[in-house]
Amino acid sequence: MAEHNEKGLKAEDIVAKYLSEQQMKILERNWRFGHKEIDIISMDGDKLAIVEVKARSIKNAETPAELLSGQKMRHLVDAAEEYIIRNDIDNDVRFDFALVLFGTEGYSIDYVKDAFIPGVNW
Repeated sequence: MAEHNEKGLKAEDIVAKYLSEQQMKILERNWRFGHKEIDIISMDGDKLAIVEVKARSIKNAETPAELLSGQKMRHLVDAAEEYIIRNDIDNDVRFDFALVLFGTEGYSIDYVKDAFIPGVNW
């Protein structure tokens, strides 16, 4: 497996653990709808959280806005809509973003709730 894929999977594991520690329930990981994928689907209280995870090294860290393209946001929304339909979910939904920065001393997590609102800030 390529190093960047291993780092991405490690970042998803880190974020899933972080979310569990925040009392969020993980429903799915790497859920696919065609070629579109949601890294983590979780419940935060009564809200469905669709979480996109990115992994970077500190030396080349971008902001969440730079890492979430319009196309990626549309893919997340499309996949989320399908997940909601298939699972008959009637909860509010938010789109979160997690950036795991790996450095020589370990890692840090930058977690943004409501990173984007479909149709509003994308």
